Amino acid sequence: EGAGPMLLASSSFYGRQGARAAALGGVCFDIYAICSRYIQLAELQPLAHITGGAVLLYEDTENAMLPQDLVRQVGKGVERAGVRG
Repeated sequence: EGAGPMLLASSSFYGRQGARAAALGGVCFDIYAICSRYIQLAELQPLAHITGGAVLLYEDTENAMLPQDLVRQVGKGVERAGVRG
């Protein structure tokens, strides 16, 4: 009887299933976000966690440790793959 559209409750089921499939395929997700105000990253956290990645949030580009974090995360991936430089 309501005039508005029916909205389903948020579900993370499909996100978790996709993350598991990615992890089985050897894919790792690192999520880097730069935002000076509130940003919702909670729904993306399981994707990074299940695949062995990380979620990193930076307030601005001036003080961000993004370049160092990228090097560190890529290095972790290389170590996991058994490649050493």
